[in-house]
Amino acid sequence: MNANTQLDASTLGLNEQRLRALAHRDTLETCSLDQLRDVQLRRLRWSLKHAWRNVPWYHHQFEAQGLHPEDLQQLEDLARFPFIGNAELQHHYPFELFAVPAHQVVRLQACNDGSARSPVIGYTRNDQEVWAALVARSLRAAGAHAGDRLYVLGGQDALGASGGIQLGAERLNCALIPLAARQAGQQVRLLCDFQPQMLIATPSHLLALANELERQNIAASALSLRMALIGPQPCSSALRQELEQRLGIQTLALYGVPALMDPGIGMECLETRDGVTLWEDHFYPEIIDPDSGTPLPDGSFGEVVLTSLSREALPMIRYRTGDIGRLLPGTARSMRRLERLTGNSATTLRQSA
Repeated sequence: MNANTQLDASTLGLNEQRLRALAHRDTLETCSLDQLRDVQLRRLRWSLKHAWRNVPWYHHQFEAQGLHPEDLQQLEDLARFPFIGNAELQHHYPFELFAVPAHQVVRLQACNDGSARSPVIGYTRNDQEVWAALVARSLRAAGAHAGDRLYVLGGQDALGASGGIQLGAERLNCALIPLAARQAGQQVRLLCDFQPQMLIATPSHLLALANELERQNIAASALSLRMALIGPQPCSSALRQELEQRLGIQTLALYGVPALMDPGIGMECLETRDGVTLWEDHFYPEIIDPDSGTPLPDGSFGEVVLTSLSREALPMIRYRTGDIGRLLPGTARSMRRLERLTGNSATTLRQSA
């Protein structure tokens, strides 16, 4: 089903056959700012009601602050509602924050945070459809074409994201190479054998690949690579430039959050290459002061907070990501861009809070 229209279409009573006919449309990606804000407000109201009605923790949290979902009259009213973070996810492990019965959950995925009670994320069939659509949108925005081969560098679990990449690649008639290799030498062999056009990798894995190619005296031009999608950690401009030069490719930033969707929350667009465009029709972003929790205006650096707008199994209202960044006006799309701080700059901002 259409990940962009199902939530709204179902409220209008459209039948299943018509929803299938809309399956490949993605009109919200390029909608106007006014249209986007209208969709966000309607979906945000739905998400608050869904969480309040079906998750006791949210119900109690809202009541404790004297709030009801109907109190959201405009997007700015979201700032009145409470945050959620990894501590709450771990405390209510594994299923207490789920908003649907177990028989509606078709996928479970752990957020491997190193703890014994790593948060578990659930997906309904529609959640999975949304994930597939947003990853396909991200790959398309990065220049993926039908027939391209994709490879997750460092192994299928390198980014904890292969499931979503598989779903999105299939939507675009791309193929995800199913083999995994943890050692750089084995990765080079697979790249030479399968000749993928696009890599999904961390900066450190790409750097190791460049070093291994040089060690084996294999020219980057011997590969078919044209693009690398970099995640999950941000990558400095200097390192991106080095990787592009050594590997003969372009790089784009891929953004996901394990507790929400990884990847699929945002993508740097090929035509502008000026930062991650957030898919705001499914995730509403805020920037807050990491100490006080006070919302900050666009253009200010602070902690990134995201609210899911269409998630059924595990709605997230004002999830504190821990990422440090700022929101900038949209360029390639009407949706805003996210610029994240890297390295010492982000660490300093967190410690100063």
